[in-house]
Amino acid sequence: MYSTDETYQQELKQMARAAIARIAKQYKSRKHRLSDLDEQHRIYHACGWQAAIDVIEEQMIVWGRKEQERTRELFILYDAELKKRVVPHDDEEWDDRVVQLYGAAKAYSEARYAVRFLDVVKAIDYLSTRREALLDEIEDSLCDPEEADDIRQWLANEVCKLRAESAILNMIIYQLAGWMEQKTIGKMIRYYIDQNGEI
Repeated sequence: MYSTDETYQQELKQMARAAIARIAKQYKSRKHRLSDLDEQHRIYHACGWQAAIDVIEEQMIVWGRKEQERTRELFILYDAELKKRVVPHDDEEWDDRVVQLYGAAKAYSEARYAVRFLDVVKAIDYLSTRREALLDEIEDSLCDPEEADDIRQWLANEVCKLRAESAILNMIIYQLAGWMEQKTIGKMIRYYIDQNGEI
């Protein structure tokens, strides 16, 4: 997620740059560097630190994880959707709207990563696996009436966030499947025209 607090955003970016500098100093091998970047990416994603994730993903490309040219338009789309979802950075309690915003931002962050570093088939598989894990988390997080009020509220927020992320991921998976089908049909049509000169 992105936050409205610019100082906080800059701190996250600086933290990610420090991690990159440490990895660069520790390893000469591209493989080891990318492996450590993957680990940092997982940590930052679990914490919802989108500004740090951006820095790590940029470094992944510098060190060899090339963006898929065929999915550039999808990356741009999901990047724009992610940047629309800015979460307030304050100490006030989050209402349902903010919690859902947080979940949706995480879904678009996952999708942006998937189409940037995976082909479409693998991106669909990656996002489907993520959604299945979310459904399991939702089941595990359902409120127990015996829990204390503050715990019940926390669990309710967690379920709301996970459901929002799951719903957006479901939509994205269908989008990717449709995009892939269109691209495949387009290739078939172009091949037919090349072979026959007309349709």
